[in-house]
Amino acid sequence: MKKVFLILGLAAMVISCSLNDDEGQNVNYELARITNVELPDTLVMGNSYSFSITSEMSDCSTFYGFQVDPSNPGPQDSIRYVGVLNRVLESVNCDEAKDTLSHDLDFLVLNDYTYIFNFLTGVDADNEPIYLTKTIPVKAR
Repeated sequence: MKKVFLILGLAAMVISCSLNDDEGQNVNYELARITNVELPDTLVMGNSYSFSITSEMSDCSTFYGFQVDPSNPGPQDSIRYVGVLNRVLESVNCDEAKDTLSHDLDFLVLNDYTYIFNFLTGVDADNEPIYLTKTIPVKAR
């Protein structure tokens, strides 16, 4: 399943939009490296939460959204793969130095099983995804 998440991310980069504005800049979308996550120790069935997710950005990129994929969509799937999608301007005037920025991921607890979140932190030498894994139990109301 890890490969599916990576393939989706790579596909987003390959099929990315190419918009030409007045300055002739191209726009691409890429998955950013997640550097930190703030999650509760437990979740309560039916409650909504905001998870603080910190990721890398450059001067050329802006936060576009989150990519959240279940490992095997179905009623008993407790694994979620989470990535941060950035919109990147392809420009020679951009400073590629990395900075970090936090955004909130809203999550509604709809099931009473333990959730496993895999946050994309990068890729290894074999181009395999590396995840920060957090396991959070759910308790009844």
